[in-house]
Amino acid sequence: HRLLDDDGNEVGPGEIGTLEITGPSAGAGYWRLRDKSRETFHGDSVIGGDKFLVDEAGYFWYCGRGDDMLKCSGVYVSPVEVENCLTTHPAVSEAGVVGVRDSAGLEKAAAFIELEAGHEGTDALAEAIIEHAKRVNADLLVCGIITIIQSLGVGRILGARLPIIGGSTFIQ
Repeated sequence: HRLLDDDGNEVGPGEIGTLEITGPSAGAGYWRLRDKSRETFHGDSVIGGDKFLVDEAGYFWYCGRGDDMLKCSGVYVSPVEVENCLTTHPAVSEAGVVGVRDSAGLEKAAAFIELEAGHEGTDALAEAIIEHAKRVNADLLVCGIITIIQSLGVGRILGARLPIIGGSTFIQ
């Protein structure tokens, strides 16, 4: 097993890559899905859609599905990791992170945040949340766009609905 970048090169410790597993139990392909089979199965190797990070000790850490990951400034970003970091701020009740395209067509991480009762969405609070996230995890690519939303009343933020919700947006 090893981790590969988008060009099929092995990545080093601390980098996110796609997991390749090699062994005699690799499948031959997907039933009636020729193109998907060609992407996934290579002889006795399987290249799935999961993104992992390997640490210095050789342990693999699951980062998310490749189709759920964001690629911002050439770096893979796990929306779940960013959401977990943002929710450690005392003013944040829930957070959802999605990719949005800027005017140049580049993907940026955008956070939609539901505040705890008693907090009001302001530029200063959005900036404080971003600075807090940077302190909690300096290696994390933090969102430059934060949208404060009202409660969705569902107990959790649904990622697919975020771009159409709207709210007060603060851009760093």
